[in-house]
Amino acid sequence: MIKQFEIKWLKADLISDTHFPVSSDTNRILNLFLENKKSEILFILWDIYDSEKGEDSSNNLINLLNSLSENYKKVIFTGWNHEFRSGKLNNENWYQEFKKLLAENVIVPEAIAKPTIEIIDWVKILVWNIFYDMEFLNPELLWFEKDDILKVYKNIFPDWKYLFDGKIDTFEQMRDWILDLFDDSIDVIATHSLVHPSLVKFITSWNVDRLQEKVWETINVEKYHEWHVRYAEKINISLEDYIKFYNYKSYFMWTNLLKDASKIKNNLLCLHGHSHRDSNHEIDILWKNVKFLSNQYK
Repeated sequence: MIKQFEIKWLKADLISDTHFPVSSDTNRILNLFLENKKSEILFILWDIYDSEKGEDSSNNLINLLNSLSENYKKVIFTGWNHEFRSGKLNNENWYQEFKKLLAENVIVPEAIAKPTIEIIDWVKILVWNIFYDMEFLNPELLWFEKDDILKVYKNIFPDWKYLFDGKIDTFEQMRDWILDLFDDSIDVIATHSLVHPSLVKFITSWNVDRLQEKVWETINVEKYHEWHVRYAEKINISLEDYIKFYNYKSYFMWTNLLKDASKIKNNLLCLHGHSHRDSNHEIDILWKNVKFLSNQYK
């Protein structure tokens, strides 16, 4: 369940995307974490609870995080979409109240749109809540209008229906904050979402040949799974429409924080969740080596 990683002198545990129902017993989840504990530092990259219809998971999070803080030296916790579907957590005033209720050794972003920097054992960590920055992957190649997919995403998919009432200016504000703080002194990026388009692996099999023409080679095209069928039924659209809209989403469900190589420290480690696929690979961005690591609970 928990993966241990090392960078410089730091050893830490990593997990994300457990998607426990909001009704889950906190003690059972806590025991599951502690049974698999490997280090004294824990990174939880959100989607611990699944607020599918906007249920409030804030009390669950407070209880779980504070319990974990009694067993770890530090707990680094960063967001997004499943917990932030709650009407409380996506409100800045409530987010600040949420932070006040957390133990001192639970580290979260400074504000919904503003990251924080934490240094542990001389390792400089950027902890942020970025989701999508809404920059489309080469929009000139799209065979649909951007406004059409934004409208569909806002009205059909719960990520957007319950996140900031479909207002994307918050996403753009997150991007601007992070670009101000991100530089080549950062050793680790910790975020729930995807910091590079090569991490996008959500694409299903609708119109595969056309997708392979249009999408960057780094993005994996996958066949749809049974859960696609079940989810299409749940939100009452056809499987064909669901697959089509999900493929559209893959054009913007990332943020290209790493496009400026001058801001990247060689051997930068990017911790993430969100894609429901584990990653442990490296790429070179100009002359800089960047490592990606995730541990998404199955």
